[in-house]
Amino acid sequence: MPLVFLNALPTSSGRWRRCWQDLLPRGTCPRSTAAAAQRNPAVLRRGPMAGSLEVEKKFVLSPETEQRLLEILSSSSSSSSSSSRSRQTLRFTDIYYDAAHTWTLTSSNRWLRQRQGVWELKVPITGASQRRLDAYRELVFEADIRAELGWAPAEALAAGRIAAFAHIETERVSIMGEHAGRRVRIDLDRADYGYTVGEIETLAHDEDDVAAAERDVLALAVAAGLQAQESPRGKLAEFLHRHRPEHYAALMRAGILRSKR
Repeated sequence: MPLVFLNALPTSSGRWRRCWQDLLPRGTCPRSTAAAAQRNPAVLRRGPMAGSLEVEKKFVLSPETEQRLLEILSSSSSSSSSSSRSRQTLRFTDIYYDAAHTWTLTSSNRWLRQRQGVWELKVPITGASQRRLDAYRELVFEADIRAELGWAPAEALAAGRIAAFAHIETERVSIMGEHAGRRVRIDLDRADYGYTVGEIETLAHDEDDVAAAERDVLALAVAAGLQAQESPRGKLAEFLHRHRPEHYAALMRAGILRSKR
């Protein structure tokens, strides 16, 4: 998730400084990322074409929590990384898609959306079902999405095989910094339907690094005074809970969503 405005990519900013893959070795953000960003700067938060490995924890949004997280990141970030510490606001629109009534994608924990008109797909990391945090591989290139699904989203939409089930506009404050030697980002989201939620996120270098990334995210959450067991619904789950109760109930039965506050 980017620390750039989705509306425009500042020409004065280098590709590497704007890449969310800053937590990975320099050079892992491919040339294709820059090309894709010409269509949507949000792509700059992503990494190799195989998809980034996101580890995240949601929390209840409050000014006190935001301030505490900012203080922790400010104190733990090294002077050498001070140039990459930042806080920015952006606005974007997500449209989520699935097979109408059968919900075959979301029932298998796969989340297909268009963000600012660009197709994206989140799929669970193998073995992540027993994890305490959410862990997904995020695909943002059409060839990767087609390979994962076996079909092209645009063609399926045109043929009526999938349909939109959620349209969410978000205002996000993003804070990026460093904690315990790992690059992390704090997202503070306010959705257009009146819901607010926060998220601590980092990227794992590979699947072997996911467990360590989870520990680092939980350590930051605990340092900020968050309860490890606290896990409010995300924006989409809350939207389904409020506006698509049948779909929400189906995902509860499938074990994709769990009971939250």
